[in-house]
Order: sequence, then C-alpha cells, then structure tokens
Amino acid sequence: MQKRKKKSLLYGPAAWWWETQEKLEKRRGKGGVPDKKAEEILCRIWGRSAGKKRYREFEIEKRKKLIAVCLMGMGLAAMLGISVPAGGWTISSLLKPESGKGVKTYVLDAAIGQERVKGMEVSVPERILSQKEQTEMLDRAQQELETWISGKDMDRVEEDLDLPTSFCGGLAEAVWQSSRYDLMDASGTIRKDPVAEEGELLTLGVRISCMEKQREYEFPVRVMPKGQETAERLLRKTKRSIQEEEGKPGKEAELPKELDGQTVVWKEHREPYGIWTAALTVLGCILLNYAYERDVMKEGQERQDELLAEYPSFLSRLTLLAQTGMPVRQIFGRLAQEGAKPGAEPVYEEVLRTFREMESGMTQLEAFENFGKRIRLAQYRKCASLLAQNVRKGTGELIAALGHEAENAFEERKAAAKRKGEEAQTRLLIPMLMMLGVVMILILVPACFSFGGM
Repeated sequence: MQKRKKKSLLYGPAAWWWETQEKLEKRRGKGGVPDKKAEEILCRIWGRSAGKKRYREFEIEKRKKLIAVCLMGMGLAAMLGISVPAGGWTISSLLKPESGKGVKTYVLDAAIGQERVKGMEVSVPERILSQKEQTEMLDRAQQELETWISGKDMDRVEEDLDLPTSFCGGLAEAVWQSSRYDLMDASGTIRKDPVAEEGELLTLGVRISCMEKQREYEFPVRVMPKGQETAERLLRKTKRSIQEEEGKPGKEAELPKELDGQTVVWKEHREPYGIWTAALTVLGCILLNYAYERDVMKEGQERQDELLAEYPSFLSRLTLLAQTGMPVRQIFGRLAQEGAKPGAEPVYEEVLRTFREMESGMTQLEAFENFGKRIRLAQYRKCASLLAQNVRKGTGELIAALGHEAENAFEERKAAAKRKGEEAQTRLLIPMLMMLGVVMILILVPACFSFGGM
C-alpha cells in the first residue's frame, strides 16, 4: 500500500485560494477563461478526468510558489528596514570610526521647517584615543617589540634586519636610530663590508609614539660576517688587507699569506685557453676530414647521376652503330674516340678505358664485365651483360635487345625527370609560404595602424 504524500504547510492556503477564485469566476460567468488553454493541453495529454486533476494540482502548486515568494520577499523587506518610519529614524549624532580606521562618510537627509535637503555627504574623522588608551597601546606595542626581538638572534646578525615601522595595527608608529650608521643604518641594512671576523657591536634605538605619548627603547646588536666557508672568510680577509693598503705609498698591495694558520699560495686566475684551443683544433680536424669525405661522396654521386642521364643516348648510339653491321669491338673503338677528347662525357671515358683493356690483350668478355662493375649501375650492368652474351653465344638478336633496352631507358629517364620536378615543387613550397607571410604582414600592418589611428 502506497503511503500518502505529506502535504506542505502552504498547500491548504494555496488550495483555498484556487477554490475561492474558481467560485468567484463562476458566479461572474467567466468560467475560468484565462486558464482554459492550460487545462485543454493537460486534458489532451492525460485525458479528460486525469487532465482536470493534474490541472488542479498545477494551479495549487503555482499558488504555493507565489505564496512562498511573497512571504520571503516581505520578510527580507522587513529585515532591510522597510518597516522604518517614513523618512528614517531621527538622529542627533554620528558615530566616529575607531582610531586608525580613517575618515568615514555619511549620507544624510535633513528637514529645516518646510524645506528638505537630501543626499548631503558629511565626513567624520576617526576617534581620538584617551590618555589611558594611549598608554595601553604603548604597552601592547612594547609587547610586540619584545616578541619581534625574541624571534631574532641579535647576538649573531648576518642578514639585513626588517625593522617594523608600526605596531598595534598602525596605531603606534616606530622611528629607528642606529649608534653606528657605518655598520647598520636606521632601515636595518648592513652597510659595512667586510665585517670583522669576531663581529662588531652597535646599539639600535626605537621611539614608539601613539598620538601625544611616546616611549624609547634600546638594545644591542652584534653584526657578524655573512658565511663561514673558507672561500668567504678568505675573501673578507683579502678585502681588509687591501683596505689597509689604501693609505700606503707602495706600488703593490700585499695579499694575506695565511688563513687559520695555513699558508695561502696565490696565483692569478687564467682561463684554460690552451686546452680550449687544442680541443677546437681536434674538432676542426674531424670536421675537415668529414668535409673532404663528403665532397668525395658528392662528386661520386654526381658522376653516377651523369652516367644515368647519359644512358639512353649511349644506348641509342650503340644500337645505331650495331645496325650498320660493325662488330662490337669496332663499335667500342669508334665510341672510344669520343672519350679521348677533352671534356668528354663520363660514359665515353669508361668506354675508352674498356677499349684500352681490349687493346692490352684482355678478352672482350672480361672487358665488358669490368665495364659494368666499374660503373656500378644496374642499367649499365644489363648492357654489359647483353654485350657479353653476344660475345659468348654469338646471337644475332643484339640489335633488337639493345633497341628494347633503349626504349626502357628513355621511359625511365622521363619518369626520373617527373620525380625531380615534383621534388622541386615540394622544395619551393616553403619559400612560397614564407613570401606569402611577408606579403600578409606588409598588407595587415599598415591596415592595423590605419584602424588604430581612426
């Protein structure tokens, strides 16, 4: 069995409000016309009977929220002083702010007979402390000063002191004095450098004032040299030794010969330029060797690229001469004449070397194999293989094979040229983007300045 939902305190007044309003509207013959649309919507969704029930609950819930809002608003209005008599309470004095809080401004309305003055601003100064309160403030300031001193080691001060300039939240002011301004000034800054190793004494005084009353206090402070490491102590001793030499007519300033009973050996500091020079020399030799090797590799690669570019034209000439019926040895002798000329192309230099090998007694088969090995390109090794096959088997298909290989070489050359063109476009993309950025800057910067000046 479901438990009945507990109704809130506002449910009864809300239901009574709705039922009373319904009865009044029926008597007047309105029949709830203002809310008929909401009722029709709920009836279409839930049916006629359930829709009317839900419409009743909807209206009661709405009135509960309205009653709650009205109650909260009225309560808040009462808290904010809406219930104060018209024109506000009558006053005869203004409350002064506490000492140290500064001036407080009031906004007042006044009535002089039948005339009204509104929004008049009046500034009231802070309250002046009585003699007794001033004495109490000085006592509190003394306690704060003693607390501050107890938190510091005044027998061994190595750092600057952060001297307080006020106490009791600013109600009491402090003015400091030092017995030795050459050692420490009134702001707590250590001025002397270097300080004696055993430390140096001074007296700090402070005058604490609260309006008309004031008190003075003094306490001793021992300033010690900062840092007790060997290097720091040696530096301080050296500075003192140099300072002692200032009034002497000698040409040289003596350096301390010992520290803590141990002999000090001085040398002028010099940077290890010799070691750096030797290291840079070794590094330069390594880079020079790498540069030479890189140049050789680059030159070899350029020669390979030239041989690969000359391969189609070489095959064409080789095929053309073979079609005339000349033997291969005689063809190489004819092409070797090109290699003997100054500035000849690399492929004909290799042909000349191969022909000289044949002239020196090497067989054609060995000469062609050496031709392919020296160039170290797959295309030339294939050509050398065709020539060696012709020598070995004496086949008459050399011309057709060379012609087919020449066609393939030209196709490969066109494909390589296309690849290089694409690579060049890719390399040109970055400079183009940089130029685009420069153009955009040249356009946008003047435009921005012109808009800014409008």
